[in-house]
Amino acid sequence: MGRSTVHYADSDTNNILKKLHKKLRPAGTPVQRVEYIIELLLLRIFEVKLKQDPDFKQLRDLFKAPNDKLLFSALYTVGNERLLPALNERLFPFYASILSQARKVYKTNLGQKVQDQLVLIEEVFKNSNFTNNVKSGNLQEVLALIGEIDEDRLSKTDLLGDAIESALSETGGTKDMGLHRTPDHIRQFMVAMIAPTFDDSIFDPACGTAGFGFDSYGYVTEAIRRDGKWPGPKAHPELTAVFKQSGTGVPPVKSGAGVPPAKSRAGSPCHSLDARYAALKDCPPGKAHSALAMLDVQDSLEFDIARQYLMAYPVEELAKHDQLSTLRKIIESGARYPRVRLGDLLRTVSRRVSLQPDRLYRLVTVRLYGKGIDVRGEMLGGDLKGASRHEVKQGDLVFSKIDVRNGAFGIIPAELDSAIVTSEFPTFEVCAGKCPPELLLALLTSPQFYLPMSDQVSGASGRRRIDPDLFLNMTVPIPPADDRVPLLGRILELRGLDNRAKELQAEITGAADSIWEK
Repeated sequence: MGRSTVHYADSDTNNILKKLHKKLRPAGTPVQRVEYIIELLLLRIFEVKLKQDPDFKQLRDLFKAPNDKLLFSALYTVGNERLLPALNERLFPFYASILSQARKVYKTNLGQKVQDQLVLIEEVFKNSNFTNNVKSGNLQEVLALIGEIDEDRLSKTDLLGDAIESALSETGGTKDMGLHRTPDHIRQFMVAMIAPTFDDSIFDPACGTAGFGFDSYGYVTEAIRRDGKWPGPKAHPELTAVFKQSGTGVPPVKSGAGVPPAKSRAGSPCHSLDARYAALKDCPPGKAHSALAMLDVQDSLEFDIARQYLMAYPVEELAKHDQLSTLRKIIESGARYPRVRLGDLLRTVSRRVSLQPDRLYRLVTVRLYGKGIDVRGEMLGGDLKGASRHEVKQGDLVFSKIDVRNGAFGIIPAELDSAIVTSEFPTFEVCAGKCPPELLLALLTSPQFYLPMSDQVSGASGRRRIDPDLFLNMTVPIPPADDRVPLLGRILELRGLDNRAKELQAEITGAADSIWEK
């Protein structure tokens, strides 16, 4: 099988990682060295994804000048004395907020793969800082070494996991970090000897980076798919040869492995999971309901099978089946409910009216944090600047361009019907059949919606506005019709309590004022 110190099928990468540890040895503890290497690797991996992965294509606009200096390759042009400041003061803070940065250039929702990658990057870089122990001269050599790693290796393997395992080997495992590692080829061979199935449970109390769990998952999925993805490019050549000799990609090392006798489960047909997967794999959408009903979506493996099926089918085919289409939208968003574009829930309205000099007009103000809409005052048309304004009607949704990032949304009440606003207050009619206005207002005035909008506004400080078209391209989670009724009822009940609380506060203030009266 080879020596236990062999980590990779490709020795070039293994040698580069060893050199990286050697170069960074004076820079700090083993843990710090691992952090430095992973941070730099992640920067290069991300740049490779920008170049090669079509899912990351929209992100390329984020790195046009002047942000082109924020890519890993730009570090090659930075002088020795400026490398540490470039990383600590420019790159690391930028990547620590990469998710919000990405939303500036994405015209659609972030795909799950892209979002997962950006979340990982934010987590890694939110506390990143290269200390002065990392000497600039050494750092230039470190960057050159990382630049030598083949791009295909960067994009198609778990190189970050390799770096961690390499670190454990370089530091002596238990001696410096209190950790042991099992080389890939030995771990994969052990999994193949056990030959797990989807109906088996894994007990690994010292799982570390969960290598045995991931390899077990790869083994059982390979038994179904037969696509050669496991044990993959990191496998030891001798193990790969054994797999090829079996003719299936999975060696027959355990009698009866693959599809064991099914275990009964309440509410589920008596079939093993791989049989249920096979039943769904080639199933057309029209017959998928019964096959999906066999799966327990509370089980992560079974949910993943449903996800693979739904994501593999063309959207236009699933659109013919409402339940399947809704389930796909939920899976795409990673949320409890499917997300709907605001442009599909709102219709922009513009009722421009010419101001009459001797007519009295009511003016509208939208309060912050969803606290409603009030009359700002009344003025004669002749006292107002400009020749026209926009009329609003009862039930319209209105927001303030300047204060939208502070939750300045409201629904025009009956008493403000035919009031006027300026162009600073975009106005919309709500498609009530798709979402009741009060429910939509509750979603828009949630901090989960309006706080991220700080990244979407533009303009000079203090006068930063949001583009209404950009607003309409944003999405909100919309519950199905059956869930809307109780949710709306609860929202209206709480609004009533809030209004009563305001009335009581006014009474308290009035009572206190009376004490001060002379």
